[in-house]
Amino acid sequence: MGKWLHRKVPAQASGHQEVSLVGHLTNLIILTGSDSKSIMKTKELTKQVRDKVVEKYEAGLGYKKISRALNISLGTIKSIIRKWKEYGTTANLPRGGRPPKLKSRTRRK
Repeated sequence: MGKWLHRKVPAQASGHQEVSLVGHLTNLIILTGSDSKSIMKTKELTKQVRDKVVEKYEAGLGYKKISRALNISLGTIKSIIRKWKEYGTTANLPRGGRPPKLKSRTRRK
């Protein structure tokens, strides 16, 4: 894994406004102005979009053609199809994480 980097670049060097560079040297995120306060994660694709990817794949289109047609990254297309082949669904899969402190019965009260 690369070194962690967080550096502010002055307006003169960036050409427009002050820019923050945040991330590992291998994964660099460029944030401008007020965006540097919070980093937003990528939003999930809707089920309809994931279904459309699988539909096009079943119709015989390749990963690259699907990627270009729907304007979605090639890696995302591969991931959607891999999960569909493995689990047979395009629905969001449950994620790992800390178990809830409260049982569902306690939470309802």
